[in-house]
Amino acid sequence: MGRAQCRADLRARLGSDPQTDGPATPRYEPKMNVTPNQVATKDWRVLLLSVNGLSHGYEGRALFENLAFGVSDRDRVAVVGPNGSGKSTLLRLIAGQEEPLAGSVVPRSGLRIGYVAQSATTTPGLDVGTWIFDHLAAINGGGSEFRLETTKFLTQLGVEDLLERSVDELSGGERRRVSLAAGLGARPEVLILDEPTNHLDIWTIDWLERHLRDFPGAVLLVSHDRWFMERTATSILEIADGRGYWHDGSYADVLEARAARSQAAERADRRHRNALRKELAWLRRGPKARSSKPRFRLEQAQALREHVADVDEPPLRLGTGRTRLGNDVIELVDATVSFGGEPVIAAGSWGFGPGERVGVIGPSGSGKSTLLNLIAGELNPTSGRRKVGKTVQIGMFRQIALPPDDPSMTVQRYISSTATSIPLEDGRVVTASDLLERFGFYGTMKHAAVTNLSGGERRRVELCKVLMDAPNVLILDEPTNDLDIETLQALEDFLDGFRGSLLVASHDRLLLDRLTDRRIAVGPRGIITQVPYEWDEYSRLAKSWRDEGRSGVKQVTPRPERVPTKLSFNESQRLKSAERAMTKLERQRDELTAQLEGETDAQQLIEIGDRLRSVVDALDAAEATWMEISERAEEYALSRKQ
Repeated sequence: MGRAQCRADLRARLGSDPQTDGPATPRYEPKMNVTPNQVATKDWRVLLLSVNGLSHGYEGRALFENLAFGVSDRDRVAVVGPNGSGKSTLLRLIAGQEEPLAGSVVPRSGLRIGYVAQSATTTPGLDVGTWIFDHLAAINGGGSEFRLETTKFLTQLGVEDLLERSVDELSGGERRRVSLAAGLGARPEVLILDEPTNHLDIWTIDWLERHLRDFPGAVLLVSHDRWFMERTATSILEIADGRGYWHDGSYADVLEARAARSQAAERADRRHRNALRKELAWLRRGPKARSSKPRFRLEQAQALREHVADVDEPPLRLGTGRTRLGNDVIELVDATVSFGGEPVIAAGSWGFGPGERVGVIGPSGSGKSTLLNLIAGELNPTSGRRKVGKTVQIGMFRQIALPPDDPSMTVQRYISSTATSIPLEDGRVVTASDLLERFGFYGTMKHAAVTNLSGGERRRVELCKVLMDAPNVLILDEPTNDLDIETLQALEDFLDGFRGSLLVASHDRLLLDRLTDRRIAVGPRGIITQVPYEWDEYSRLAKSWRDEGRSGVKQVTPRPERVPTKLSFNESQRLKSAERAMTKLERQRDELTAQLEGETDAQQLIEIGDRLRSVVDALDAAEATWMEISERAEEYALSRKQ
């Protein structure tokens, strides 16, 4: 379908021409009645651009219709919505990279707009300096001061030494930081960022948050990082079902508004259910009783059936997997990894036990993925060894999805090739089809070829495939990349009841707070290090590592070995982790014991008993760890008194 036909279809559905008639339902009003050319004062905000009746779509499918809002100076607007709702398209339209099918974007005269795309297009063979100062300068509109400003941001982002390298050699994180430096260096009045936190480490995200809060112009961004949005955005534009919802406030306000809409939909659904009961009662009567009734009653009953949603659907939560996890999980013993003679993972011993939830963080390129591949057994150690428990079954969610063996394989068949169903925490069983629906694959999407899916959809399919294997050790490598917020929330809910071991490498702080109990990092010189749980403390530690790397490796004078007088940081963290685990496991034990006492079904008694034994074993292990470290703390306290 051509552009003209799409435009005509949209106008027909809207009932007017947004370009001439204006927006039907404006969702934004400036704080003051300010014209674009007025000067801002203490009580005034300058309107930088307005979006009027904007509608767009591709190949006959409408993404959104009749969006209308304005952006003023000091606005920090985050655009949220599910994958495929048109968030990135909206940013491209505002940046002038595409023309809308209907409506308009009206910037203030002479407005400088800087746009950092989700994936920067590069010319093969160019060096980074040429790419930044020539190609990106033209895109972002930088003037004579562009080179100086961009160089400053390259230094602040830690990539100033990449100028002579080929763009083909850049990692995802390096490419993202170079693009950010170019966008910021152009000194735009409106800065547009599409998934700016992708491939960035937590320290760089923290720096970007602080910079955007002080940015003198306006910012429009799309991000799946809820912590980043909460600390950055002052307004949220939510795109849902082709409509725009404007929220003044943070992402928490979006969740409250969404909950209110859900409650309203549930009330409407309840009315439909009552009407459906009446229609079904009439349909169930004998043919004689129905013979005099009009045909439209049959059609009305069918319409009600299709309209009513299943609002009482219970949450899906993964249990222990198909195989119960023993006391031994995975341990690295003096394991090292080197590439080309350069050490990436230094010699050391590290491991994690049953039920532990560990986050892996660290700067880009520090070796997080290497560590995960080593733990998962996908990479052999250069020296040392890896010990694995007999009952361990690993599920690995990689950053890069592997293509299916059969290119024509549909989503449903691809997932079902792993398993047709998996056990849940509460003893229920979920089918492959049900799991796909929980992660956003409905109707005909289940029958689409995997190779025809978008990047975000492919990631969701791979995530479902890993979960369908029902592992008891789950390893997630940057799971938030290319996933929308709705999918992340579904993943978090799904793993809430997971009683296996979990290892997550991510820059998403909210995800790590929700899913993990302690954190490690690949520190300087490849040493696996336990790091503070509080993000502010970790940010200071990461900055010291970065500063140390810039100034070179410090020469440390050997000190005589001293007897410890208190718990080490690592021991303190293990003690806290054991305490949290004991609290959670004791609650689970009590709940299962209560279920056991009230159950009469023989099969349910067996299943509840198996789950109870698993919880008791994990509780015994946590108590043993707690006792061991607590006794050591008492010994240290006594030694200090002597």
